Amino acid sequence: MRPKDMSRRERLSRYLLAYLMLASIIVVGFVVLVIIWPQSVLNIIAMLFDVTDVDVRYAGTFVYLIAGILLLIMLFVTIMVGEPYLRKGAEMGQLRRRYLRIIIPLIAFGLLGLVFWILPLL
Repeated sequence: MRPKDMSRRERLSRYLLAYLMLASIIVVGFVVLVIIWPQSVLNIIAMLFDVTDVDVRYAGTFVYLIAGILLLIMLFVTIMVGEPYLRKGAEMGQLRRRYLRIIIPLIAFGLLGLVFWILPLL
């Protein structure tokens, strides 16, 4: 159904649903990119480098800082691109498909981070 053919109430409900979906993307993105992946990056650095050497410890700190900055940029871009993408999907009746295109890779990236988080414990 085209936006002009919809009632005001139906348009409002679609936009509300789009912004609720965006909120869920923000929450999942925060958990994945701010909680899971920083610890995973530390584990990856520990697996790649011998952290007892002082020079390597500084290199590991640099890699961790760069990874943290990249993860925050990824979160910011996901939010900034996701809002108009979902809003346009609400207008075109493609909200579910567009939501799944964002959330599934985000969850998969989170699961990969969990693997790297748990791997050193095994």
